[in-house]
Amino acid sequence: MTSYYNGAILGALLLIDLQELRKDPGLLGKVLARVRYGRLGTLSIYLITRGESIREWAETVRDSLSKNFDVTVYLYALDNIDKAIKKITDSCRNEDVVFIYKEASEELLNSIKAVCNNIEVL
Repeated sequence: MTSYYNGAILGALLLIDLQELRKDPGLLGKVLARVRYGRLGTLSIYLITRGESIREWAETVRDSLSKNFDVTVYLYALDNIDKAIKKITDSCRNEDVVFIYKEASEELLNSIKAVCNNIEVL
């Protein structure tokens, strides 16, 4: 566990493909387990889909997590992943932690690393 978890974590951003989330249903739990040692203020989930209609599922996730966090779920089609990356890089602050699934491309990872300091690959 890296040292920046010892202080306050004001935000966590998670970029994940819905298909990867289906392969690893405990992924959100892994993120929450890592950030619970800090004081998490907000959690933003940027969910990349391949055209599936998952608004209801996303609302369920948001509602269940909102008991403990200020949580927002953003849905992006795979074709619009650039918009998700821009949203992440525009909103990333120094104290934020960005969690990215290990299957993300090196190009995508590098574009986020250029702006955000704290990157965790799950």
